[in-house]
Amino acid sequence: MDTDDIYDLNEFIEGVDSLESEEEDDEEGEVDDDVVIAGENYYSSVRSFPIYEEEFNTVDSDSSDTQIYEKLCNSFSDVLFSKKYSTDTCKIIAKYLYYIKFKEDENNNDRCKCLNYLLNTNEKFNTLPGYNISKLLKAYYKLSFKFNTCYNYIEHIENVDVLGKIKKLYNLNKAMNKLEKSVTDNNEHIHNDAEVFAEHYRNAINDCTINNTEGFCGELKAIEQYIYGCIKSDKHIKAWKTLKPLIPNDATPFIIVSFIMILGIPLLLYILYKFTPLEAWANSQIQKKKKIWYNLSKNKPQLHKLRHEEVNMENSEFNIKYHSAQNTQFNFKNE
Repeated sequence: MDTDDIYDLNEFIEGVDSLESEEEDDEEGEVDDDVVIAGENYYSSVRSFPIYEEEFNTVDSDSSDTQIYEKLCNSFSDVLFSKKYSTDTCKIIAKYLYYIKFKEDENNNDRCKCLNYLLNTNEKFNTLPGYNISKLLKAYYKLSFKFNTCYNYIEHIENVDVLGKIKKLYNLNKAMNKLEKSVTDNNEHIHNDAEVFAEHYRNAINDCTINNTEGFCGELKAIEQYIYGCIKSDKHIKAWKTLKPLIPNDATPFIIVSFIMILGIPLLLYILYKFTPLEAWANSQIQKKKKIWYNLSKNKPQLHKLRHEEVNMENSEFNIKYHSAQNTQFNFKNE
């Protein structure tokens, strides 16, 4: 790593660098509806945040070369915060920006997002008496610009819902990593770590509808697949009891309930039939049904015969006699 480049950093200049001018520019600028809400594109990167947070802390713990940021951070505090900002805090951020600048790998975008998340959520960075978080993030943007790295990612995540979802995913991934470590070490914390993980998962899944698989909910679908893997793995057997209820479509309870119903319903009916008035009632109903069907079958030939005789009434003896009487009367009148 070439440390000579650190001396090329330009200090902040009074009258040139100002948070007030940035605020005026924001008020005058037009809002673009197509701009992505700050933090909304973080969800797929959050799984890496615990790794880069640890990396951030490792870089911070390295006490060497802190003097090379002295002038830069003094000017940062003097010009932007009227000497009210801690230069030590500035150095923590500057060291990691410098680390990222010379890392130059495919993961730098996630590193920058993680840094911005920490700046938005860690009280050490998002709180300063007399200055709101929006101004602090504008100052961090200016600081990152001095390193020519991460400045496209350093911004205030104003949307409470978006930041809340990022926090939920972050806590869930940290809990998952801790559970995996306990499982790998096979230590006594597996059950407790599984409980913490389950609590964070339930807290996060409440924000998702069943069919939503994009963004935040898409990441939870990936976590769900992790849970499926756990309950099929003997390695996670100590966590099964806690993890299985997290999967609503787990077939095991359904199979058990179905099995109980198949065996239980016939047994229940047998008990009711043998040891309650149900037997007598059922027998009486059966006898009534049999009697009805017997009477119907017995009367069926008679009904058929009646219909047959009605159809052939024109040829009956009664009709012949009626017409004979009529003819006799007609003949009598003629005489």
